[in-house]
Amino acid sequence: MVAWDGMVLDGWKYTVHWDLGAERLYDLTTDPGERDDRSSRSLRLGAMEERLRRFLERQETYYEGRLWERGFCPAPIP
Repeated sequence: MVAWDGMVLDGWKYTVHWDLGAERLYDLTTDPGERDDRSSRSLRLGAMEERLRRFLERQETYYEGRLWERGFCPAPIP
């Protein structure tokens, strides 16, 4: 089974398969059909990866710590 994580933010879609080291980046405003992978030629790639990592770390903390039981909401995208 291939598992991808990803996010859509500010008109861009970033997906990553951490185990394979595969990344994809699409500008949804000009490429809504996701045909042109911009991961090899966009300065956004690193920023999107960092934001996704921080978001997933917050989610992990939220669920492992069972924070909903104390009234906390899930973490927003950083």
